[in-house]
Amino acid sequence: LLGAACLPTRADGNTLGTPFGEFARPVGTAGDVRLVVLPGEVRAAAANGSATATTPTARVLTTAPAVGGFQLRCALGDHLVVASATAPLPVGSNTTLSLSAPPRLLPWQRRSTNLDQTP
Repeated sequence: LLGAACLPTRADGNTLGTPFGEFARPVGTAGDVRLVVLPGEVRAAAANGSATATTPTARVLTTAPAVGGFQLRCALGDHLVVASATAPLPVGSNTTLSLSAPPRLLPWQRRSTNLDQTP
C-alpha cells in the first residue's frame, strides 16, 4: 500500500460522500469507511475553473517523469494523493483530480500501535 491515500468519507445513510463524489456504502460495513486510492488510480489535469463535487481541486507538490507521462504528488486538503498526468503540471499550481479506477471503500479501524497489547 505504499503511496496509498486513505481519504475520509461522510456518511449519509447508505451513501458515502467522498472528494470524488458519492458512492453506495459497501454491504456489511458499519462505522468509519475510507476511500483508499493507490498510485495510478487518480488522474490529474490542469485546473480550468470547472471543478465540481466529483472533480476535486488539489495543489501540485511535485511533478516527475514517469512511464507513459508524469507522476504528481498533490495535496488534497490534508491528504497526499499520488496522481498521473499526460503533461507536467507546475509545482504550486492547482489541478483537478478524477478516479481512473472503481472506488475502493474499506472499513477503517483505529487500533493501538502498542505491540505489547494483545487484541
